[in-house]
Amino acid sequence: MVIQQAMGWTNSRLYPFEIGDRRFSRPDPEDDDSDEPPEDVRRTRLCDIGLRQGSEFSYVYDFGDWWVHRVLVEGIFAPVDGEAYPCCIGGARAGPLEDSGGVHG
Repeated sequence: MVIQQAMGWTNSRLYPFEIGDRRFSRPDPEDDDSDEPPEDVRRTRLCDIGLRQGSEFSYVYDFGDWWVHRVLVEGIFAPVDGEAYPCCIGGARAGPLEDSGGVHG
């Protein structure tokens, strides 16, 4: 949801996260073709996956637009009392519009 908010998207499209040899997504009741369905992203917490500083994983949002993200864990810190999380600590330019047709759109 943090990535969705940062990009200005509504979480209304399908997506997978691939972390090592594991794949996470929302269950798709119409997807009977997969031999090994993805793990349910709604039941997984990042702190339980074993990510460390320097870990990378991929996130593809919207199989039609195919927005591919490489996510790099730059650091892991204990929360500070009184701070609101998540928070944006940097960035530039606006994200692409949702359902815009991908790079070609």
